[in-house]
Amino acid sequence: MREDAAKLARAWLENRHSLDPDVVEPVLVIAASDGGRAFFDSLVAAAKTTKAKRERDWIIGGIASFRDPAIEKSALDLLWNNDLDARELTPVLFDAWMETRDIVWDFVRENFDRLNSRLPGARGIPFGSSLPFTAVRYCDESRRQQVASFFQDRIASLSGGRRNLENVLERIRLCSARADAMRPDLIRFLEEQ
Repeated sequence: MREDAAKLARAWLENRHSLDPDVVEPVLVIAASDGGRAFFDSLVAAAKTTKAKRERDWIIGGIASFRDPAIEKSALDLLWNNDLDARELTPVLFDAWMETRDIVWDFVRENFDRLNSRLPGARGIPFGSSLPFTAVRYCDESRRQQVASFFQDRIASLSGGRRNLENVLERIRLCSARADAMRPDLIRFLEEQ
């Protein structure tokens, strides 16, 4: 399926009418999940030249879907690139795979102030208030504590920040509790196989 998606994605980059619009984004995401540097570079080039917002959104969805750590770092670096609108690149921060979420988490911790000042918020809420959501896919108590410690003081004065942090911490806590509750039965099941 990934090979087929890669062929379809390359064809779409050459001819934007080669795929039904309903399948473009899933095709790009699947192709990118196992894609290499050349495909990433072609998506970045397309994002820089594509005028249609809907198509740029699909392309950026693809850019945010690579699982290769080195490519994820390159995708995050695009946030500082003046050739692309950083506001459109936020999926790179918020849609990380399990394989790349630690890279995003490190990037946010190293660049919190820069991200908050570079990216505009919405409806009077600073962008930094949304950054706790970059950690929402974690599922263990130690990471929950790390997220709380990092953001507590940084977003205390940012409108909406405390509430967003509380929501993220609760989601991590619930995921961790669910994993702890399921673990004994899962271990028992696997031992019986």
